Amino acid sequence: MDLPKDNSSQVDPSNDDSSHDDSENSDGESSIQEKKGIGNSLLKKFRATVREVPVIVCACCGGLFFPSQVNQLSKMRLVEDYDLDPEFLDLVFCVPDTTTFCVTCSKYIKKGEVPSPCLSNDLWLPPIPDSIKRLGQD
Repeated sequence: MDLPKDNSSQVDPSNDDSSHDDSENSDGESSIQEKKGIGNSLLKKFRATVREVPVIVCACCGGLFFPSQVNQLSKMRLVEDYDLDPEFLDLVFCVPDTTTFCVTCSKYIKKGEVPSPCLSNDLWLPPIPDSIKRLGQD
């Protein structure tokens, strides 16, 4: 009498679980690809932001700012809309040929207050002496 062989220890190629592992790998790979895509997107956004240097000068404090950090305020508008004294405005319009103010200075000016970083608070930098200018020219 022949007994049936026990095939439980043998691996049936049609019943291979490696396909399950492949799907996990592909899911893992797609997750990695997805994360790389997000990382690349953030990197592009960062690089675009870094390329955009702060070049707008605040008329009050003389600081350099990004376009999203400034407001345009004309003397006429400040007098009409906020009832500010023109003499007060002469104190806060320190940088010639600009009507652009940083958000901080704008907030104080609209209240009729001179902002603490205002150049008229004796914060002007003196002119660079010729002897110092010549140091970097050789």
